[in-house]
Amino acid sequence: RVCGDARVCGDARVCGDARVCGDADYTCVKGFGTEYRNTTFYRQKDGSIGVECGCFSGTIDEFREQVNETRDGKIAKEYLMIADLMEYHFQKRGRSGR
Repeated sequence: RVCGDARVCGDARVCGDARVCGDADYTCVKGFGTEYRNTTFYRQKDGSIGVECGCFSGTIDEFREQVNETRDGKIAKEYLMIADLMEYHFQKRGRSGR
């Protein structure tokens, strides 16, 4: 579901249980991995984080599992760092707005 003032551009893909109601509900990272393709992270209806990366489609936890099973070295480390950043990015804001 894409609604409100949301914009989905470029190579971004939104699918599965995604619920994008504004620019803050998705983000894209490009230039990582073996193919340097787009990786899209998005908020799902249940509040969890979904990931689309090449032929991979799943949750952020499944993404980490996939990375650990299929990648090593610098590529794995970068993907896992990006997953950590996206998890932090999509946390609900506290009272302070941070």
